[in-house]
Amino acid sequence: MKIKDINIHKFGPMEGFRLEAAPVTVIYGRNESGKTTILDALLEALFSVSDREVKKDFEGIDRYEEGNALEGNVSIERRGTVLTYPSSTGDTLDKLAGFPPVYIRNLLVVRDSDLQFSEKHSGWWSEVKDHLSGFAGGLDAVADSVCDETGMTKEGDWINEKGRRIKDEVNNLRDTEKDIEFLQEKVEELARLHSKLKQLSVKREVTQKHLALQKRAHQKEQLETATVLRRKYAEEQKHLEELLVYGDDIHTSWRKLETEMKGVEESIAALEHQKSGAIEKINETEKEAAHREEEARNWTRKESEITPEVNSGLHETRQLYEKERKLLADQNFLIGGVIILCALSLLFLVFSIFRSPNYWLPTVACLGAAGTCAGFWLFRRKLSRQLAILKQDLLQKFRSFGEQASDIDDIETWIFTARQSSEQAKGAAESLTHEAERERNELQQIALQMDDKKDFLKRLNMQLVSLKEETDCIMIEDLEAKIGERNHTRDEIQSLEGRINLLLGCATEEDWDEKLGELEEYVDIEALWDEDTQKRLEAELPLIAEEEKLVNEQCIAVEKTLIEHGCNSPEEAWQMQEDVTRRLLSYELDRRAAEVALGVITELSEHQDTIINTVLESGSDSATHYFRQVTGGRYNNIFWRDDNLYVQTPNGNTLDIGSLSTGTRAQLQFSLRMSLLQHLFGGEPLFLLLDDPFLSSDRERVKEMLGMLADFSGQGWQIFYFTVDEEVPLILKDIDPDNVTVKNLERLEV
Repeated sequence: MKIKDINIHKFGPMEGFRLEAAPVTVIYGRNESGKTTILDALLEALFSVSDREVKKDFEGIDRYEEGNALEGNVSIERRGTVLTYPSSTGDTLDKLAGFPPVYIRNLLVVRDSDLQFSEKHSGWWSEVKDHLSGFAGGLDAVADSVCDETGMTKEGDWINEKGRRIKDEVNNLRDTEKDIEFLQEKVEELARLHSKLKQLSVKREVTQKHLALQKRAHQKEQLETATVLRRKYAEEQKHLEELLVYGDDIHTSWRKLETEMKGVEESIAALEHQKSGAIEKINETEKEAAHREEEARNWTRKESEITPEVNSGLHETRQLYEKERKLLADQNFLIGGVIILCALSLLFLVFSIFRSPNYWLPTVACLGAAGTCAGFWLFRRKLSRQLAILKQDLLQKFRSFGEQASDIDDIETWIFTARQSSEQAKGAAESLTHEAERERNELQQIALQMDDKKDFLKRLNMQLVSLKEETDCIMIEDLEAKIGERNHTRDEIQSLEGRINLLLGCATEEDWDEKLGELEEYVDIEALWDEDTQKRLEAELPLIAEEEKLVNEQCIAVEKTLIEHGCNSPEEAWQMQEDVTRRLLSYELDRRAAEVALGVITELSEHQDTIINTVLESGSDSATHYFRQVTGGRYNNIFWRDDNLYVQTPNGNTLDIGSLSTGTRAQLQFSLRMSLLQHLFGGEPLFLLLDDPFLSSDRERVKEMLGMLADFSGQGWQIFYFTVDEEVPLILKDIDPDNVTVKNLERLEV
């Protein structure tokens, strides 16, 4: 049965509202947006809650006023048929579902206050319990009827006149029974004391017998132990004689030889290292000498190649350079002379023109002298060009040999350096050759020292081999093990000697043998000696005697008490007990008959609670299943006992609902509703109308219970969720995006 659509033309301030219902419909809006008005309109259309008789079952729904009629309808689809409410015949949905309005109110409609346990719910729970069990509360009346007929209360007390008389007689018999019980206790105590006295006597005799046997077994144990120790003492003495050849002096010599050999081996290793270093050094010296000789040959070769080629050029260059140097020294004088002579020639020429022709001769002489000076200057310029060409040719020739020079001086410097480097390389090669020879002599000395050390090591090794053959030991550790074995054997002999002395009480071997001969008579004893057992038996004997004395005194005291109470024998006490018991039994049978009847009624009442617990505890649609789901497994059981609800934790703790937090109680109440919905309407899933039922729960609990609603929707239930919480639509959309429809409401204008 599902809601198909909702049409509200007018209801209170709500006008023109239409909604096509989905599997999960969320109607979201802020306060005063019309959510509760829509819910009230639904309840009015489906159940006519404005009717005063119906309204009492919908506690808290009081928004209806006289004349505030619903203009609209709600379509219900059931088994392929569409029904419209309000119905034209006046029928309401509770008649179609077959349940009273109180079930509809408390199950199909859920508000935040509905998930809080309080006293006002007790009547509704009782009605639900009666409906599920089928007894309708009649068992208490049956029990009261049984009590009236039998004259007894449920607790087993007599209440009518006959009952009170019997009660007085029973009380008197019980007082008498208490006195008899006292005597009977004394009789039983006396019998118990006599029995105990007899047991103590037997125990004393058995203990004495066992103690004597333990003492003989101890003698046999001493004989066997001493015999074994005596034999082992002789064996260890013989073994010690064999080990005396392994003396400490041999160990000292062996250790000394090993130390010396180790020192010699280290010396040989050091000499070997020194020899390797010397060989390496000789090789390096010879290599360096060869390198120096090669270097000297290279300088000589280069000099022999370059010097003949450049010597003549150098000689010619030096001559030209010397001439140029001399001309350069007179250069300033020649230039000055040319200038002066030219000036005189010009002066004489002027005089010859304007004064007298006789000045032509000095003029010519001055010009001739000036020409001569100019000729000398031109000759110097030619000489400089020849010198530059000769230097360039000489540098090119020098560079052709792969050497670098920027001037004639660089060539002369190179020739000097080549001769000097050649001489130095030859000297270094000769010095290195002498040094290599000296190092070879040192290497021979090292080899001789190594031979001496090896000969000494061989002699030491021969001495060590002799010691090994003498001791038949391969390693010094073997010798040390033999010496340790010798010392251990000596200690073992001393230990055995002390143990035998302590065991037999004598200190010489002759006394040992004599004592062992005395103990031969106990060799056939079969018992095993145990020291703790013997000590325990020796300690028990005086305790048993003391206990026998105490029990005997108690017997005398009990017999005296029986005589003082007029009971001369135990038989008289037994007869009195039998008479009182028979009369009390008769009254007790009548009492039990009434108790059986009340017990049957109590069992029926417990069976009724079992039925309720089946709804709460068993199956995938039980309240326990839903409660475990929404609490994430923090609680694993809900059960009904003594008209109260209890929950159980995984570790077995039982809690009443009063000890739970507000949020957990809301989860419990919600789980109970879901389970009852499945049991009452499981054959035909209906719809749930939820008006922000989780306002008092924290966010995690809200998510858990919304997840349960989504699962419920998957089982065919239709969900309507009215909320002011903007996160609820998002959570439901995230859980089941395909089946959730959200309707947003604007604020109503009133």
